[in-house]
Amino acid sequence: MGARAFPLFIICGNLWSKRMLNFMSKRSFAKIAALAVFLAGLASASFAAEPPAIRKTLLPPGVHGRLTKRTMMPTYITIHATENPDSTAARHALYLSNKGKRSGKRGRSGWVTWHFTVDDREIVQHLLATEQGDHADFGRKGDRTSIAIEICEFRSAPQQAAAIDRGARLAAALADRFNIPTKNIVPHRHWPRPDFPFGKPCPKILLNRDSNSPDGWRRGVKWKQFLALVDSYR
Repeated sequence: MGARAFPLFIICGNLWSKRMLNFMSKRSFAKIAALAVFLAGLASASFAAEPPAIRKTLLPPGVHGRLTKRTMMPTYITIHATENPDSTAARHALYLSNKGKRSGKRGRSGWVTWHFTVDDREIVQHLLATEQGDHADFGRKGDRTSIAIEICEFRSAPQQAAAIDRGARLAAALADRFNIPTKNIVPHRHWPRPDFPFGKPCPKILLNRDSNSPDGWRRGVKWKQFLALVDSYR
């Protein structure tokens, strides 16, 4: 039960006082209790988190790897981190628009493209959520089926926490929109590729070090906490 609904629970509980029970039957109390539960549900729904605001700066069609005819119905969401400390979502949007990021010979389009960049203050969109990007595994399942969210990295702990929170809110909104289960919200590391057979260790801000893992990284407490945060917004 949400925090705003809690007073209704207290009120309902107070009705069990001896004084009140002298004036009403248990049947009457049951009716009032049911009404309180109903009103609590309405209160919880009314104060549910609003979808996060998104600023669209879509790449022009055909520019820097945006291939608008390469569509998809997303079934996964892939979480990345920018590995570019203290660079904002706005700066990444300018970088994609003005210069773009080359992927080398392995990429399908020759460019690296993703759907959203998130920082501590805003979300910027670069591709439509129903267009395929080139961000995960050189044209394999990760690119063909998942929406990519890049979370900006900050040296400031409060800024980093705010960016992660905003990323979780966006992931929750997208998952709800496309009926994607939380288990299909995955780190970049989920998708193996030739240069990273165990998956690229990304986003490191949400992974844990593990000396027993082949590449030294694993999904641990940080990732579980992130998914719990996503679920709290669904």
